[in-house]
Amino acid sequence: MDYDLISQLQISNRQWKIKAKILRLWDSINHNQNELLISVDAYIIDEKGDNILVTITPENAEYFRAVLHEGDVYFFSNFSVFPVRNTYRPCPNKYMLKFDKRTKIQKAVDAKDIFPPEKFHFISFDEMESRIQNKVYLTDMIGQIVNAGNLQQVFTNNRMVHLRKIEFEDEMLNSISATLWGQLAMEFDEQKVFEKTKTQPVIIICAGMTVTTFSGKTILSSISASRVYIDLKIPEVDQLKKKIIQPRILQIIPSTQATITNPIVEMKKNRKTVAELLLLDMKKDAHQKFTCRAKIKNIDVTDGWWYPSCPTCGSATKPYEDANLCSLCSVINEIPIPRYILNATIMDETGEALFTFFERQAEKMIGISAATIASMEGSNRYVLPQIITDVFPMYRVFQVMINQNNKRVRSICFKVSSIYDDKIFSQITSGELAGYVEIGEKVTQQKSTIDVLSQESGISDTFISDQIIGLESDIQVHTPQKSRSNIRRRQVNQLKLEDSDASLSDNELISMSLQHKGKQKNRGTMTIREPQESTKKQKKADVHNKNKGKKPAD
Repeated sequence: MDYDLISQLQISNRQWKIKAKILRLWDSINHNQNELLISVDAYIIDEKGDNILVTITPENAEYFRAVLHEGDVYFFSNFSVFPVRNTYRPCPNKYMLKFDKRTKIQKAVDAKDIFPPEKFHFISFDEMESRIQNKVYLTDMIGQIVNAGNLQQVFTNNRMVHLRKIEFEDEMLNSISATLWGQLAMEFDEQKVFEKTKTQPVIIICAGMTVTTFSGKTILSSISASRVYIDLKIPEVDQLKKKIIQPRILQIIPSTQATITNPIVEMKKNRKTVAELLLLDMKKDAHQKFTCRAKIKNIDVTDGWWYPSCPTCGSATKPYEDANLCSLCSVINEIPIPRYILNATIMDETGEALFTFFERQAEKMIGISAATIASMEGSNRYVLPQIITDVFPMYRVFQVMINQNNKRVRSICFKVSSIYDDKIFSQITSGELAGYVEIGEKVTQQKSTIDVLSQESGISDTFISDQIIGLESDIQVHTPQKSRSNIRRRQVNQLKLEDSDASLSDNELISMSLQHKGKQKNRGTMTIREPQESTKKQKKADVHNKNKGKKPAD
């Protein structure tokens, strides 16, 4: 055999050659950054059944899209092997591959029969709970389909997107719900499945899904890496069919959602200036939502711009002996995942107020996850990266609620539940937005719907709001104007683009692409300088001096 197996791969200098089949090929898109292509990713398998993730940078995307096709077998050589990324892993392999312009590809002839048609890593119903909001691994599940909803449309991330809800049962008759987004929702043929279930049980496989919760129920949700298979010819499907005693005829649940909630109304609802927000009654207005057009003035990083969270439930963790302690899950051995907590001072022409942004809304605004930035070389939890400060000048419409969990200050402060694009608000007020027709509190869309599957899931903001509220009691919220310490200005952050060779890491390429929003063609790395040790010592000294009534050092 003149090639290597996937199980033999190790980090080295491009000496490997493998023979593998393309199982899945997809674009990873950041829809928070104007449809920015993050990478083209592939899921491949060799003849022994071992699989691995492949990533391709945007500048090489067009070439590889033309030469690679799902289901075909190729010889690959002269590629790079890296440690697998921290999020959205379709398989448990500890490595991933990067193809670039130096990678050699040769299509294999008459080789498909010796390769498995697919490879899944199925989990049980009981294991779903451990995957909730866990972005490390993607989830594969299998069962007999029993219910399917009609195609619907929702407004999310400032776009219209298709969705379809389905339900299936595993071999223990546990009910599993899944939400299909975008193209997957449109391609699902409920009528064809319905006819098939009249004569036999129909087995569905939902692969590459994320696990989340909605209205207290654990559900699967598709992303750009997801696939849905009906009666795939693999042993697992045959085995499950044999165990089914009573086939179920598919129940098609008609959708009552002829229209959708009007985002225009939401953006205008309970509109307040900052000065008016500060006059709200903390008890009377505690459960109402308000909107405010403002921009960020600064973010306090006394307690950091991210917090370490439990991979299972998302709650804050603290070091505990050789492990970590979660307030909900007790002692955990997994590495905590960084999640945003931005304690910001926002401003408009009437005044300033304290807003707290948690993971979902902060990531929507910045366009990149906290875990990705935190994993970059030189990243520091207590130094604000420039990619975050770049969002300061832009006005946005924030939907907020009074933050009752902040015990540090007596003054009123707020938590952000939704963010709306100010450009859309400007188009609405000027009458330029022609794609929507208002009908009371509803809106229909005249233009074609945009597929907005993303690497961070297409779930509507309303799906997430209840989860955010549940986490806040476990997270220390620090407000800038009541800081317990007067921190010396840290060394200025610098984001550099430096010339480099083709051996850039995946995180570096992703961060570079996001920073330049697809406009910069030169390749480079993003680095964030660590504050000097003297700065850290000075911070401690300033706190000590302030407690004694002394003036902090300049």
